[in-house]
Amino acid sequence: MLGQGGPNFHRPRAFPAEVLLSSSATHSCASRSRPWTLRFLLWLAAVLLAGWHGAVGAEEVGLRISWGGETPLAWRGEIAVDEGSIRDWRPIGSEVDEAAAVVWQDGRLVLDAPSPRFFDGVDIWVEGNEAAAVRVSVGAGGGPAPAPLSFRLGDPARPPVYQADLEGEGNRLYVERIPGDNLHVTLSRPHLVFDPEESIDLEIEPRGVAAPGARLMLRAELVRPRWIGDSPEGPRRVLPQIALPRLGGTGEPAAIIQHEFSFSPGVRIPIRLSAPREEGVYEIILEVVSTGRPRLSEAVMRPFASPAVLAARRVQIVVLGRNKPVEDSPVGTLTVIGEAVPATNPGIWDRLPLLAHRLGRLGVWNRGDALGSGRRGTRAGPNGTMVELASAGAEPAWEALSLPVGDLGMPHVLEIELPADSEQVMTVSILEPNAAGAIHPPTLDCGVHAGVHGIGAPAASDGIRHHVIFWPRTEHPLLVLAAGRPDLPLVHGKIRVYAGWRRLPRLFPAEAFPAERWIAAYLHRPLFAAEFQGPDVPGPFRRQGIEDWQTFFLAASRLTEYLNYGGYNSLVMSVVADGTALYPSRVLRPTPRFDSGCFAQDGDDPVRKDVPEVLLRLFDREGLLFIPAMDFSMPLPDLETAIRGGGSEKRGLRWIGPDGRALHEVQPPYRGMAPYYNILQPEVQEGILAAVRELLERYRDHPSLAGLGIQISAYGYVQLPGPEWGMDDATAAR
Repeated sequence: MLGQGGPNFHRPRAFPAEVLLSSSATHSCASRSRPWTLRFLLWLAAVLLAGWHGAVGAEEVGLRISWGGETPLAWRGEIAVDEGSIRDWRPIGSEVDEAAAVVWQDGRLVLDAPSPRFFDGVDIWVEGNEAAAVRVSVGAGGGPAPAPLSFRLGDPARPPVYQADLEGEGNRLYVERIPGDNLHVTLSRPHLVFDPEESIDLEIEPRGVAAPGARLMLRAELVRPRWIGDSPEGPRRVLPQIALPRLGGTGEPAAIIQHEFSFSPGVRIPIRLSAPREEGVYEIILEVVSTGRPRLSEAVMRPFASPAVLAARRVQIVVLGRNKPVEDSPVGTLTVIGEAVPATNPGIWDRLPLLAHRLGRLGVWNRGDALGSGRRGTRAGPNGTMVELASAGAEPAWEALSLPVGDLGMPHVLEIELPADSEQVMTVSILEPNAAGAIHPPTLDCGVHAGVHGIGAPAASDGIRHHVIFWPRTEHPLLVLAAGRPDLPLVHGKIRVYAGWRRLPRLFPAEAFPAERWIAAYLHRPLFAAEFQGPDVPGPFRRQGIEDWQTFFLAASRLTEYLNYGGYNSLVMSVVADGTALYPSRVLRPTPRFDSGCFAQDGDDPVRKDVPEVLLRLFDREGLLFIPAMDFSMPLPDLETAIRGGGSEKRGLRWIGPDGRALHEVQPPYRGMAPYYNILQPEVQEGILAAVRELLERYRDHPSLAGLGIQISAYGYVQLPGPEWGMDDATAAR
């Protein structure tokens, strides 16, 4: 998970190339030219530099500031702008307590991390003229105040990426342009989910891409994104059957829109596209190219070259209708495609770079016939010989097996034969490399407690068949079975894989459920994209992929199918948890913990993804009910700002004990979660209600929205602690 251990850095993307004339080029040319040529070149240089300064002075600039690396530290510092202002900001760190680590105070961002972390950062949008100066000061808590890194927006000699060494081995500070900021996209709606054939209105603002007066062309192209099994770059297929009206009129439909314009700071170009009729995820490719005459040297060296691309970005959209399309394709027939076999491939170790140190600690054996740990043997079962693995010592027994697959991305059924006459606790995990080619340490996909005698237990002579639904992303998924208790052996028979379904069938018709009875599935954390194998895409990190709209759209579609398949008519799922939310929120300022799309190198998300909007549209037309849940065990940005800036008067917003210390200081947070606030304070109640109102107002028009869940735990602040807390003057007086 992003933020747990922190991503590994590689060199960030640079700013777009700037149109500058170096002094060395000027002198070289002047030595062989006439005086009027020298005067012309000096005039041209002044125009170009003035144009860049003017562009920066009139434009808003988005900057990404990140710090960290290999040594976790509790970072301190501030980010401020002189002779300008920070118009907006968003955190890009992923810790649960991120809202307490980056706090808005008096027009600047104060960095005060409550706990050590490998990585942290923030995106800021700066307004100001060319004299505006950005100051960044980042250092370890308790150490001397570091010298600030400072630069002016109008400095034509500034590097594309600022870098500086920080305390701790391998730690660095980076300042770069936010991906896609040089083609700023403004929407007329709060999300990027459209009905089929609905108009898509965008406003494109090129920022600092050329000197004022330059003749440029904006190109817009609608394409399909990559699909499971495609190459990492993915196919970019133009859809010529989709009508894209030309800019500025009602011309003939075109697959590619082209619009020429004269660049000036602040110019905004409205475009209108038409959403496709077919549902799915699409991408709008935006490019700005130069249409002016090339320089003589370029024309000679590259006489047939395409116009130079000055700026480009990709915007992802979702097309999803409010009415269910007619299902004219059959579900398909489920058949056995093969059995699981021991993972004997010698290259398996190359596919497990993040597991190697853990497997060695578990006493892995690989005798050429299997991969796992524990004492391996066999025993008789109801349908033949079974494998039995006994744990060696305190570490549980486990083994890895390779699974056969059919069509990638289609539902598969994993069947595991278990004995009914012996008790065991088995955990089941299916591992596949992510988009970066790495396999993270295994997580629990499901668990089985089998062989327990009681009401409804099968006869001892019968076997148990446990089934797991999965959607493979790669051709060689790895099944890991582990004993949940070291005192019980791991026993299983044949393991088969079935395939052939194109989608999960509906086992129970909608009318089978009484309208007044909810049969609800419950997802404690917003991890459904991983649980339903939503494919990720490569990002800027060496060992982690990132989520795009395809990740969530496929996972949401599979979740909806699974509810119908499993006989559920409703879902309770956390959408606010662990310091973030699955939707855009001004109140919560979500982090990339569950949606890392802000790290897309092509700027795919001009606004944060609205995942509940997709779920609710699917539920609306399927007749399912959705109950979003909120977990208030994280800091809230506005309350942190009030506490930091309010002095002793605002200290009562925390739970204060008889010794004057806050509850979260006496009882350290658990993974960043803690009862941070005194819910008896009206200001805290209003902070919680603001988040609740924002969510309900956003989705109130969906008929599938059936309520709201508030998750209550010992680590949250919607329940009261013991009577020794709340000893501040205001609470005691009430």
